[in-house]
Amino acid sequence: LTVLSLPINHQTILLTGAASGIGRALLRALVSRYTGLTIVAADRDGPGLTAVLDQLPVTPANRVLPVVGDLADPAVIDQVFA
Repeated sequence: LTVLSLPINHQTILLTGAASGIGRALLRALVSRYTGLTIVAADRDGPGLTAVLDQLPVTPANRVLPVVGDLADPAVIDQVFA
């Protein structure tokens, strides 16, 4: 069983580290494979996160909400759950 075989259509996902590495790869895979997702894509690297989001296919099937900041900061946590 792999993560991408789970039935997660129409769910909300908080994805950390979305600007690079595994987080970026997972974000791309989620957007291309599933529909109806709301993905909160968080990373400390604002320019990197913007670059990744600019490369995603534009589709009304999913919403990707960027959050820039360190999730150890309570103010950023408040922004995630606002």
